[in-house]
Amino acid sequence: MLDNEKAILGAICLDPDEALDRINLAADDFTGAHREIYRVMLDLHCQGIKPELVALTNELVRIKKLQEVGGVTYLNELMEFSPTAVNVGYYVKQVREKSQRRKIRGIAEAIQQNADKMPVAEILEKIEATIDGIRGKSEGGPKKISEALLKALNVLEARREHKGQIPGAPTGLTPLDRMLGGIQPSKFYIVAGRPGMGKTALAMDIARHVGKSGKPTLLFSMEMDEAELGERALSSEGKIDNGKMRFGMLEGADFSKLNDAADRLHKSQLWIDDTPVLTASEIRSRAKQIKRKHGIGAVIVDYLQLIDGTGTRYDIVTDASRQLKLLSKEIEAPVIALCQLNRGLENRDDKRPKMADLRESGALEQDADVIMFCYREAIYCDCKGVAECEKNHRRKAQIIIGKHRGGPVGTVNCEYIGEHTTFREAR
Repeated sequence: MLDNEKAILGAICLDPDEALDRINLAADDFTGAHREIYRVMLDLHCQGIKPELVALTNELVRIKKLQEVGGVTYLNELMEFSPTAVNVGYYVKQVREKSQRRKIRGIAEAIQQNADKMPVAEILEKIEATIDGIRGKSEGGPKKISEALLKALNVLEARREHKGQIPGAPTGLTPLDRMLGGIQPSKFYIVAGRPGMGKTALAMDIARHVGKSGKPTLLFSMEMDEAELGERALSSEGKIDNGKMRFGMLEGADFSKLNDAADRLHKSQLWIDDTPVLTASEIRSRAKQIKRKHGIGAVIVDYLQLIDGTGTRYDIVTDASRQLKLLSKEIEAPVIALCQLNRGLENRDDKRPKMADLRESGALEQDADVIMFCYREAIYCDCKGVAECEKNHRRKAQIIIGKHRGGPVGTVNCEYIGEHTTFREAR
């Protein structure tokens, strides 16, 4: 393996510009004296000095490191291991892989030594962070615009072939899909509202539709357990009165709809995690596990303020927002987080939520690609007991698009069917 490192350093000495254009390694990817030699080469390159043999020797003399790395004799020896710069890619791959193995061994040894002292959650986070760091270094780095253009052209060609179709995953509401283009990969969505506005119902609607489209969908619920979520899914999917389900009042026709709904949901790719206490790091880790094993179509988190962490609630929500934004890019799938708005908006005449209502909720406004607010007028209606008012307002709902990076904002009028805990298009 040392020969691979020597080959890279020798190639840089012979043809610095060509070689360094093909090498994307950090100094700590090298070992022993090679680490210091490569670091000095990078320093010279950054100063606009070609790190050829003479310049390299002079710099090592200046910083009093020449003898430490083996002297002039060893630097000359590097020239014997110098491939052409064109072939240096093979050696880079070998050195990077060896470096990754060292880092994995290092974290494994550190965990073994402290396994009885560290909390399990902290151990898991360290492992995940190490793996993410290794992946990031091997997969990241600058890319020419031509690569981005190629991806963009491929996307445009796919859209042309499916002209008129919604490009993203379905929400279950066609007007909303038209405004958003469906739920798009690598984007971070916020669904916000006061309690009782239907945030979880909208999230479950999206989860069901994406899951039934064949794309694995992962729903994290820190508020409801799996049985309650299952019951909600059956009610929404089967259009079965949840009040009758709750009190055991189902009749013959209801059982037929229940069985059909259960069969459709069983065939869907919907995954549920009802762990009541999770950190943002744990959510990322579990989502990426599903991605590796099954692929993933969407991740939904219900809800942001219940995510665990350290610091003030503002700090925790800010960190969670940033981590979920990163997750959407890492897994190349939409991440949807529900957010509870504070009651301050109820003190004004117009109680429709606005972007300003998010400003006490961490960095959500800047992190999110799309922000949607659920609003139901009936929640604030003073005439709930009047039959006519119930008829006019009970089902009316709005999904307000307050932010849409790269797209239109506006309001989608729809209906909330409380007995089925689901939304449907306005009639």
